Amino acid sequence: AFPGSGIQGKWVHLAWVMSASQSKFYLDGVLFDTIVQTGSNVGHHGPGSIGAVADGIVVTQYFNGKIDDVRIYNRSLSAAETAKLYELEKPTPTQTTNIAAGNQHSAYLENDGSLWTAGWNANGQLGDGTTTDRNNEVKILASGVKAVDIGFYHSLFLKTDGSLWGMGSNAYGELGTGDTTARHSPVKIVDGGVIGFSAGGHDHSLFIKDDGSLWALGRNDHGQLGDGTTVHRHAPVRVVDSGVVAVAGGGLHSAFIKNDGSLWAMGKNDEGQVGAGDWVGHVNPTKVVDSGVTEVATLYDHTLFIKNDGSLWGFGEN
Repeated sequence: AFPGSGIQGKWVHLAWVMSASQSKFYLDGVLFDTIVQTGSNVGHHGPGSIGAVADGIVVTQYFNGKIDDVRIYNRSLSAAETAKLYELEKPTPTQTTNIAAGNQHSAYLENDGSLWTAGWNANGQLGDGTTTDRNNEVKILASGVKAVDIGFYHSLFLKTDGSLWGMGSNAYGELGTGDTTARHSPVKIVDGGVIGFSAGGHDHSLFIKDDGSLWALGRNDHGQLGDGTTVHRHAPVRVVDSGVVAVAGGGLHSAFIKNDGSLWAMGKNDEGQVGAGDWVGHVNPTKVVDSGVTEVATLYDHTLFIKNDGSLWGFGEN
């Protein structure tokens, strides 16, 4: 019997080896069934006879799904040859390498560099050229994507050539196109040289270039861009000249780490999420920790970071 358990919805390598008196079926190079032909059914099968009846068994039970890449040989293959054929033809397994979750949409990368998205799409944040919500993932790019991150209403991804791309809401200029028009397909924000980025929480974006400079764009009503103003930016502005190694965008605040291990933050601070010891917003980057910080994460109204001794710290809404 066909070993159906555990393979539903998966591509498998199925070899059907036929002789004058029997059919042997190999799944991923391993024999799983033999059908002996008797009586009037002898010789009833042959090249292209998928669906033939053998001893009262409808062979199509083995092919309940799409058949792809059919190859026909003019002789019966041995078990060893069939196993070798599987090793030569089996697909390279894909593996998820980067997952990002936003307000009501998600994105992930596979190890072939492909980008996939799913969920709410009212602003085109899935990047599939529509505003149709998707309850199954859709492939946006087939290859070349290195990392992805998503905010509330927009998405960003980094390609292997160092270019930064975005799609979705652009109400505050968070896609860097110079306007406030939403984009339903990916648009290029930076040509190259990007080594890190964050889609932010609410309508702003941040990225680091290979010279260690920090850039920001989009919503800035609480100074979350860190440029000393509360002016929304429709194109990237330089915030820090050098030394930045990691960045994270929260709801209406942002944080970054410098190469000396110091942690800095800016933006809305009504819950203490900037970590400055007060409740006042900061439109310029403010040093929060002097040294030893290796990782930082920001959510809507709180911030978390890890120190080089493995300890975890946090501040903000609790």
